[in-house]
Amino acid sequence: MIVKKDKRGWTLLWAGLLTFGLLSPSWAEMGAQGAGKRFAQRAKNRQPLRDRIKKLDLSKEQKDKLFEHRAVFRKRMAEIKAKIQLRKVDLENEMEKPTPDAKKVENLTQEIKDLMKERRTERTKATQELAQTLTPEQMEKWKELEKE
Repeated sequence: MIVKKDKRGWTLLWAGLLTFGLLSPSWAEMGAQGAGKRFAQRAKNRQPLRDRIKKLDLSKEQKDKLFEHRAVFRKRMAEIKAKIQLRKVDLENEMEKPTPDAKKVENLTQEIKDLMKERRTERTKATQELAQTLTPEQMEKWKELEKE
């Protein structure tokens, strides 16, 4: 942990937060813009789920299961995203204090890391559920459709 005095005499704690781009607005903005552009590009290139389902010739049971898993996944991802945003706000508020609490900053940083890990885990689970729902041939076609 690096402690540094700024122009106003405030003590700032740099607890590896630059990794998240939380201390520098320009880093945070660049990250958000970059993520937005990447998301928009992927969304533009991806076929809507219903179109992909038509091309896969899924059974009614497979369709129902797929939409059920998707609904649960989207809700879970929204919950995790909200928690991450709240922790980031808490962290930013703590860092703006004249004397930020190093332990609190460290704990909030760890919570954000844990939530990001949880988000990756949920994505992996969703992929595994998809693979269990589809036949191997359908899964191969799914991967091809995602690349389009």
